[in-house]
Amino acid sequence: MSLLVTAVVLAPLVAAGLGGAGRDGRWVVGVGVVGASASWLGTVVLAAAVVEGSPVAVRGGPAGLLVADRVAVAVLLLVFGVSAVVQGFAGRYLRGDRRLGWFCGWSGVLTSATAVMVTSSTLLALAVGWTVAGVALVALLGMYRQRADARLGVWRTAVAFAVGDAALWGAVVLAGVSWGGLQLHTSASSGLPAPVSDQGVVVPAVALLVVVAVAARCGLVPFVRWLPATLAAPTPVSALLHAGVVNAGAVLLWRTSPLIGGSPVAMYAVFTVGAATMVYGTALAGVKVDVKGALVASTTAQMGFMIMTCGLGLYALALFHMIGHGLYKATLFLGSGSAVQRQRRHHLAPPTPAPTRGRAVVGFALAVVVPALTLAAGWGWLHSGDGARTEPAASTVGLGLLVFAWATAARLSWGWTRRTCSWPALAAGALGTAVAAPVYLLAVTGFTRFVSADQPPSTVLAAASPWGVAVLGVALLGLAALRSQTGPGWLGKIRARAYVAALSAADVTARQPGRRRSAMVHHPSVAPVPHPATEVGR
Repeated sequence: MSLLVTAVVLAPLVAAGLGGAGRDGRWVVGVGVVGASASWLGTVVLAAAVVEGSPVAVRGGPAGLLVADRVAVAVLLLVFGVSAVVQGFAGRYLRGDRRLGWFCGWSGVLTSATAVMVTSSTLLALAVGWTVAGVALVALLGMYRQRADARLGVWRTAVAFAVGDAALWGAVVLAGVSWGGLQLHTSASSGLPAPVSDQGVVVPAVALLVVVAVAARCGLVPFVRWLPATLAAPTPVSALLHAGVVNAGAVLLWRTSPLIGGSPVAMYAVFTVGAATMVYGTALAGVKVDVKGALVASTTAQMGFMIMTCGLGLYALALFHMIGHGLYKATLFLGSGSAVQRQRRHHLAPPTPAPTRGRAVVGFALAVVVPALTLAAGWGWLHSGDGARTEPAASTVGLGLLVFAWATAARLSWGWTRRTCSWPALAAGALGTAVAAPVYLLAVTGFTRFVSADQPPSTVLAAASPWGVAVLGVALLGLAALRSQTGPGWLGKIRARAYVAALSAADVTARQPGRRRSAMVHHPSVAPVPHPATEVGR
């Protein structure tokens, strides 16, 4: 099995080398897809072995260079699956493009580097995979560097990654000098490693350096400007970026969780930057009119939610949302061209008749009450009895996070009721919500049970964390509701000012290197809105 781990990690890299030796585009794409698919099948075999036994290590034991545990195989299935699908999509999307070989080659490097990062059992090996993955992504973003907007995206990404990588390598050096290195493969029952349990100055310093690296790679505050600047990249590159690379922060926090949990300052920093980024991304999503721009804003908000969840010590929940977000966002980016066509048909279709006042009131009540009741019932059932059922979030803070699930379900249900007028449609929406809410809780519970053997110790910020998270969820729901407010009233004025502020924050052309910015040309409040088709594709 040790040889299988090595083969799974290196297969995409070998495929990239073989593909580069060929000149035929179909050969290049075929070899890349076969390499990623072979790694995915090998990971399935590893997953069966890990579930039935113990983690599989290269060079023997937990101190090996690479270790495939339950967390690793779950993430590797996402990485290899997305890589195979995206490379197959690129074979059609970039057909006849001379940069097709460049894309497939660096995609293989990115996939193998990400696999090394996921399976690393030492901080040094993780840093190597982390840096190589960043270099591969910057190379992919520079596919069409003759374009000014592409060069802007490459520049901002390279600067943010350089800062984050410097912080991570600083943590590697500091940990090596202080402790002789840092082993990352720990189980939930093993507790904190002995060097890390010493509450000295080194622990907070190393932990905060790791937090800086996570913030830079995930596009968190204050590194939020590089991700929106990458819209000029081809759609397959965007799919790899949003479905894989930006999610790396959750993996790093998981592996270094004993270290992060040993520093309360670092835990508060993780929670704070995650919450701030979530609010920022939510505000940006309300002003984006192009398809890929809206997807980028939603990724920013999701990264903030994921890292905030890690800051609460709910690592299993963060990884669950990371895998779901990767699959969801890859699908949306690869289908962004079809989304433009659907949007055109939606605008050409006759307007939906407005519901009557009675049906609108009933729809609003169903959107608010049904998700709350079903989530509360599911939570109570999972925590009833003698405690044999695993808690969905492995912490009481998960109760506060249920507010986010309720807010999301309520927002979707309310949108459904506003588009329907018949009583059967309202009943169908309520029934769908009633089924989806407990299914979500059961899915989180099942994933938590699967990774429980490799789950690190949870660290909660404070006893009042559930209430703080609940208040944040309600505030985001209010921000979404504010988008629908119009008119001369005080709510309309607040919305107008918030809209202008969000537009200014979403202006990625500001402070462009080497160019002077013209307010008349670049300011989003006066610039013409681009046609959605210009934002899709290359």
